[in-house]
Amino acid sequence: MPALRYLLLGMVAVQLAVAALARMFRSPERRVSRPVVLALVVVDLAAVAVLGAWVAPGM
Repeated sequence: MPALRYLLLGMVAVQLAVAALARMFRSPERRVSRPVVLALVVVDLAAVAVLGAWVAPGM
């Protein structure tokens, strides 16, 4: 199923992007507040949901 493969690749790409952002904000001179981390998680979940909705009709 190519659609499932694209969905999984998209989810991995979103996870890697969020991990890169989190690593960037983890430096000692930049303290990130809890709302910023929560916003990153919400954006991550929303992106996965959008990818799922985009790929699901083709399955």
